Amino acid sequence: MSRVRLAFVLGLALAVGGCAAARPPAAQAIGPVDVSPQLAEADALVEAGCFDCLRDALAKYQAVQTLAGAPAAAVDQAMAGAVRTAGLLAIRQRELGMIDDGYLRIARELAAQRSCGDDACRAVAQVLDIVDLLPTRSAGVIMRVPAGDAEVERLQQYVKSRPAWLARLRDAAGADPLTAYAWLAFICGTSDAITLRYFSHVYESPHATALL
Repeated sequence: MSRVRLAFVLGLALAVGGCAAARPPAAQAIGPVDVSPQLAEADALVEAGCFDCLRDALAKYQAVQTLAGAPAAAVDQAMAGAVRTAGLLAIRQRELGMIDDGYLRIARELAAQRSCGDDACRAVAQVLDIVDLLPTRSAGVIMRVPAGDAEVERLQQYVKSRPAWLARLRDAAGADPLTAYAWLAFICGTSDAITLRYFSHVYESPHATALL
């Protein structure tokens, strides 16, 4: 093959290659992301206990849940923290007589997404059921007058189930912040609060004292 013809063939090949679509760069795999600082910040906000602290903690837990590259174990830890924190916010709103912002609904939706064991999931669901029936205060009053038939029914269920809940919450009060504070909210302002033996093991737990 002559040099002229060889040069022509090579030039044609280069021209055709240049017209071909360029291959997209290979996607780089996202490695595991260390989210322990974010989880630690959220945990610290829960321990601080103020309403705004709890709200900020919930936002941090939810941010970890949607972070690309976050390890599955960390995402589950964040989801568990979000469930507890949303439940705490629901209790606080009832205590302060605030408008319901749907924190209990958020807690239940997140709890339903977790792949925890049956016993653990059932325990959380039971605490959230108790939170749902806690009376709402108004202007410093421990229990305001029910505003309608639905609230009357809730109050009746609260009174009916109270003995069983009393024992259930007392036995599990040291397990986590939500259960501990639900227990304290449950007996606050009642004759049970006078009896220190109900409080002893709760005060020994780090979960409840910061929320008081």
